[in-house]
Amino acid sequence: MAIFGRGAAGAQVNPGHTGKRVGKLVTAGVPAMCLAMVWLVGMSIPAFAKTKDDALVFCLSPARRTGLLDAAVALGFASRDQQGTYRLPDGRELDPMIWHRDDPGGFDRACNALFAAQRPPGPSDFATVLPFLTGLTGAIVAFIASISVAKIARSRGLADDLRSAFEGFRLASEARLHSWSQGTSTVQAVLGRKGTLLTQLARVRAARRRWTVPSAVQAELTGGKLDGVGAAGQSKQDVIDRLDKAQDTVFRIAHALEQPIRPHPAMRATPVGDQT
Repeated sequence: MAIFGRGAAGAQVNPGHTGKRVGKLVTAGVPAMCLAMVWLVGMSIPAFAKTKDDALVFCLSPARRTGLLDAAVALGFASRDQQGTYRLPDGRELDPMIWHRDDPGGFDRACNALFAAQRPPGPSDFATVLPFLTGLTGAIVAFIASISVAKIARSRGLADDLRSAFEGFRLASEARLHSWSQGTSTVQAVLGRKGTLLTQLARVRAARRRWTVPSAVQAELTGGKLDGVGAAGQSKQDVIDRLDKAQDTVFRIAHALEQPIRPHPAMRATPVGDQT
């Protein structure tokens, strides 16, 4: 077929059956990892205690007495006389414990203001979550990288098997062409190697369903024009010429398989018909 001419290898990123399984793994695995990391983030970020008892203990501690009295003055609940004494509007001296008992609403306002003002600043939400986001990103990158490495390894293994199958088929075909004996044994040897090569081409087609070049090789192979077994009157030189062109095409397929990430448009070239 005319498809067996030489040409630059192009590209088409088209995962076949194996690629689809890998895609399903990514689709299912990455969201699951994200949900797990989000759950860990939620479980690991401590909530800042803001109960009423916390604020009360804080404000009634001796170390916070002056701060509480100043907060009361600032909010208009008390004033400070010339002697520096803190007094309520009715003239009584401001005692925090009594104020809390008699006017819990005013006390709570001053206490909450003091509590919020003097609470040491904590890390921002982003700073708290950042380590977990970093871990999540690293996990996703490692997951995708491992899938890519596995895909490349499978594609290169498929390429090696394809080359080996074609080399075995060519050796058997040429041995038959140059053998004095044209008996059943030599024919069976060729047909056995042809079956192995057809199996490898079928594997390539399954993995790269949009590539048409492997189908063209299969068609030429099953027509018997690469071994002379099924083509009456075919010359030895014609078989050898066809083997040369087929080898070039098969090796280009193998080369494209070894680069699964790159596109290979030449592998989707449309066959234009058989050679004459």
